[in-house]
Amino acid sequence: MTLYTLTELSKLSGIKASRLRLWKSRYNFPKSLDITESRKYTEFELLRLVNAATLISQGWRVSKILKLSPEALVQNALMLSDISLAKFRYGAIINGLLRSVLEYDQVNFVNLYDAVRTRLDLAIQLEEIDLPLINRMWVLWCSGKVQLMQYYYLRQLLISTYTSQIRSTDSQNSSRLTSVAIYTLHEEDDLIAHFCAAWLHKAKFKVILITRPMPWTSPTHLRSNADIDKVLCLHRASPVPEINDFFSFDTSGDISELIALLSEL
Repeated sequence: MTLYTLTELSKLSGIKASRLRLWKSRYNFPKSLDITESRKYTEFELLRLVNAATLISQGWRVSKILKLSPEALVQNALMLSDISLAKFRYGAIINGLLRSVLEYDQVNFVNLYDAVRTRLDLAIQLEEIDLPLINRMWVLWCSGKVQLMQYYYLRQLLISTYTSQIRSTDSQNSSRLTSVAIYTLHEEDDLIAHFCAAWLHKAKFKVILITRPMPWTSPTHLRSNADIDKVLCLHRASPVPEINDFFSFDTSGDISELIALLSEL
């Protein structure tokens, strides 16, 4: 059974840890398992909190939420995730997508995500929805608190979307665009690599994805290729070679600063 700390619940739900501590003392919510010196929380409580966070973003009071049955809480959260799109309340949308990933609910994930793609500009979607969602899963996956299948499930859904977005974009005059080669040292970084590709493609870069493990000598070979202008490597706390127009990003922790790096390319 996977157990979470209060800090981890905060990272996944988007609710500040100080607020959770207040709810804990006032309402005993979220409920903990006091099996060690530090409190631990089950995945059931995580899902309950994610659903509650969706309602809170729409103006519900936590005291009212706690009066709902488990079934009513889920139903209200599902309904409000859809309503949130019209009001551009991104936190509720992210929680709705996160809940679908944790429960392997592909139907609800696809329906909500397709609605996001229909109503939001791609730039807003990537920065306000996709990156926060990936980061919530990624930070805890790196610490072993998100199950491998849950991360792979999210990776499969988003990579297929990014691939279709890139392919559907008119590629005329692509030879005139600045080309960026993206490569990874770890298979698990493929999702982040595809996110980078989608963001750079939106910013009018020509992107070459190389998502298989490669040795550190590869940047030199890639940079010497006349068709490649810049190289972006995703790595984990590895030494970085000093090469002109070579950029790197450490994926071993929080990836919320990824947009800042991509803007420098």
